[in-house]
Amino acid sequence: MIKKVLATFVTAAVVGAGGLAVASAATPGPSSSAPTTAATAAGHPKARLGLRKLGFETAAKTIGLSPADLLKAMKGGHTIAAVAADHHVAESTVVSAVETALDHAVQQAEANGKITGAQETKIEQGIAKRVPKLVEAKPGALIRHRVVRGAVDVSAKTIGVTTDSLRQSLASGQSVADVANAHHVQPQTVVDALVKAGDTRVDALTSHHRISSARAAKLKARLPQLAQRFVNRTRGSEQSS
Repeated sequence: MIKKVLATFVTAAVVGAGGLAVASAATPGPSSSAPTTAATAAGHPKARLGLRKLGFETAAKTIGLSPADLLKAMKGGHTIAAVAADHHVAESTVVSAVETALDHAVQQAEANGKITGAQETKIEQGIAKRVPKLVEAKPGALIRHRVVRGAVDVSAKTIGVTTDSLRQSLASGQSVADVANAHHVQPQTVVDALVKAGDTRVDALTSHHRISSARAAKLKARLPQLAQRFVNRTRGSEQSS
């Protein structure tokens, strides 16, 4: 699992802000697979990925574009809302379509017994809150959010705490290193886990010809520094930087 969770963390560093970074993490697959994937478990990385794919595919279709064309249109920092406006589609129309598609997938998951009614309600509340923000967010903001989320997932698993618990600690002003020390885990162990996950993802991107060998080498050289910075950063220092 660790090998996959940090995919966006690495991809963002590879291609920087813009449509290509979104492409690697959100390029939709077959639409029929999204509800099934989303139904695996509430909050599971694969479930989130399935919902993201379905949402992106729905946004593109609503605007009248293919997912690939929507990604191209987002290059340079354009939001989905801006692309929709360029194609004379109201932002509210895109938001409504994406929310409807995601809600349907979640409801189907609950009907098939993949998630509980309580989980369905919680996920749908999250959809209503996040979809408008995602439609208005620039690619760089989406990348940063998902970079942090992926890194938190890896860190939590390495430390042996839940993701929610680690998030709460970070929100209170602690660093990942502080939490690791409190659980008798060396911060360097977390750094090593992040780097290992990153290295694996870089290798996968290279083997799929998404990045060149030269770029892969540069990225791998940066991973230790990026991971160290993430592990030692506190909420206060992040806001002041």
